Amino acid sequence: MSWLRDAKEFRNLLLLKPDIVKPYQTQNANLTSHPGLLQHALGLYSRLQESGGGAKVTTACLDCRFPVDEDKRGQYPRMTPAERWGGIWEVFHFGNDITIYETILQKTADGERFYLQLPAMKMPEGAEEQQSVHACNEHFRPHFKSEFQEARLVSIGARLYHVNDHNTSEEPLAVHNEHHDTGRAKMVHDLAVIKGMIEELEVKRSALRDFSMELEALLQCQLVSFKVDATSDSDLDSGSGDDEDEKGARKKQRTTRNNGGKKKKCNEEILCGIHTITVKKGKGLEDVRDMRKKDFHGDSDPHVLELIGAIFAGNTVDMPMAVAPKFSSGAELECKDGHHRFRMPGPELEQDSIMVQKMKMKESEETMEMMRKYCKAHDDALELCNDTKAIMQMIRKKFTMYLCLQGPGGEIMGEVNVVKLTILQKAAFCNVFMANITRPAEAEGEEEGEEEEEEGEEEDEGDEEYEDKGSSDEEDEEDEEDEEDEEDYEDESDGSGSV
Repeated sequence: MSWLRDAKEFRNLLLLKPDIVKPYQTQNANLTSHPGLLQHALGLYSRLQESGGGAKVTTACLDCRFPVDEDKRGQYPRMTPAERWGGIWEVFHFGNDITIYETILQKTADGERFYLQLPAMKMPEGAEEQQSVHACNEHFRPHFKSEFQEARLVSIGARLYHVNDHNTSEEPLAVHNEHHDTGRAKMVHDLAVIKGMIEELEVKRSALRDFSMELEALLQCQLVSFKVDATSDSDLDSGSGDDEDEKGARKKQRTTRNNGGKKKKCNEEILCGIHTITVKKGKGLEDVRDMRKKDFHGDSDPHVLELIGAIFAGNTVDMPMAVAPKFSSGAELECKDGHHRFRMPGPELEQDSIMVQKMKMKESEETMEMMRKYCKAHDDALELCNDTKAIMQMIRKKFTMYLCLQGPGGEIMGEVNVVKLTILQKAAFCNVFMANITRPAEAEGEEEGEEEEEEGEEEDEGDEEYEDKGSSDEEDEEDEEDEEDEEDYEDESDGSGSV
């Protein structure tokens, strides 16, 4: 119950309920900028990230996870990882001819910078949301220009400002306009570079998808032969075939254990479990180019706004990260300088390398070739992951994102850099985002079958649309399993692994 209590207190703090913010009200300072109020909010937020049992339900927004109100649970869609590439493709207008940038790239009033206008999301209008709307106005009011201090916030949009860091000797890609100016041409050049990186990534992903299908079939064949061998050995040892199938299914062998970093022999026998090993399919290999050819289920504007905000807020962003097929256990890999190799077993049979020993014992050309393909697939998957991270880093390097606080007439009342948002401003943004993506209760019946079918699936398997019903502790455990897969691709040479 403590998690629910903290979630309620955080919401009351966000809504600026008088009884909870009274200690921070002063005559000479803006309430929402009071250091004590922000410290209180950070303390509550930190506790909300801890375990909350079945009561914990959160959703990702920008670089945070915020509690989901009960009336919104199960009623809002989120982009799948694959759809996020479609969102990036859409927001940068990569599906259009390059000449479109002649009109959509705009210049600031002082003529110093070019920017790309992002979609906006409207403030909720329902009577039940007005307290949240009022609080959102107060949280962002410190960024209103002086002439708009009494105005009302109507929508939140964003601009991507170009960071012009080209050397003077560099030739930017020219827009097809003989009178184009250099600033716009340099921005178009950087957009074209990012587009090219994405296109190259998808060519590699397509090749790895085909290669992984071939490898998965080879692994299945190898596994079947190993299981037959293990059962046959067990039958010979026991002198019985049919009566002791279960005993033969788990071949007992001596092993070693890791004790404080030192390998220590254990005299007891443990079940190495050849028959419990399976082939895990590859992940993050679906063709995301298909996601550009279909409409997103619902209005995509708030989703792409939050997605780009998450990229700039510093979040790793849940993009499709490639994972090659592999044995579920018994074939641990090591990686150095971008290349994988099997972790070789010691003198005693080790449980994390039992499949490696089995493959080496066969010494057939087919098995050796399969081992080479196994390592190559994981090399290629690591390269894809690094390419994905490089694209995110390039976007952050070439652009900065400012939220645009828009008034009743569409005028920009103020701007704020996404990286400088306070925890309460991020939560206020999340409230507006959730209000924009939540579907009416009467529409639930239309999606009910899809929601029930996909309940409990791992979030990183973005091959189907799904309803994001928030994150419970169980889902957090699934996230940890996904992180274990990504750890396979942490190159020991540079310690990489985060975007």
